[in-house]
Amino acid sequence: YRGFGVSVQGIIIYRAAFFGFYDTAKGMLPDPKAAGIIVSWLIAQTVTTISGIISYPFDTVRRRMMMQSGRKSGEIMY
Repeated sequence: YRGFGVSVQGIIIYRAAFFGFYDTAKGMLPDPKAAGIIVSWLIAQTVTTISGIISYPFDTVRRRMMMQSGRKSGEIMY
């Protein structure tokens, strides 16, 4: 379907940002294995929000491409 390539790119960006930020944040803790569940949860929520913001433009492009899948080639805007 239209927008599949952009969707895959967005997923890659999201997951890369998530794991990169999460591992970096956990690595900044003095003892990551001893971090409580609240600290781990806060880090995960923050990282999820940031990753979503970073990958949002790809989602917008994907949705617009999918919405235009039934149009003729001369009517396609994106």
